[in-house]
Amino acid sequence: FLVFLFFWLFGIVVVVFCAFLSVFFDKARTASVVGCLLFFLLYFPYQFVAGAPATYSQTLFQVLCLSPAVALSFGMSVIVNLESSGDGVRWSTLSEPVGNFTFLRVMLGLLGDVVVYAIL
Repeated sequence: FLVFLFFWLFGIVVVVFCAFLSVFFDKARTASVVGCLLFFLLYFPYQFVAGAPATYSQTLFQVLCLSPAVALSFGMSVIVNLESSGDGVRWSTLSEPVGNFTFLRVMLGLLGDVVVYAIL
C-alpha cells in the first residue's frame, strides 16, 4: 500500500508541477518543451548527493525533495534498500533510516511539493 501511495503522490506532484509551469507560457508547445527540460534538469541535484548521502544533512535532502524527480529518486533508493535488506516498505519501517534518509521524509516531501506548487 505504501509503494502505491508513493507513486500516487508522485503523480499528483507531477500534475500540480505542470499546472504551476503552464501559467508562465502562452503556447502549449513551448510549455511542454520547457516543462520537460526543467523536469529533466531538476533531476541532476540527486546525482550530486547520491554518491555520499551520509555526509549531507537531512535538511538538504528535504530542500532537494522540492524537485519531483529528486523526491522520486530518493524514494526509489529507500525502497530498493529496504527491499534488498529483506524488510520491505511497511508501516513499521516507514521511519527507518536508510543512508541518512527515511521513507517518511520522502512522503512528507511529496506532500509538501503538492502544497507548495498548488499555492504558487
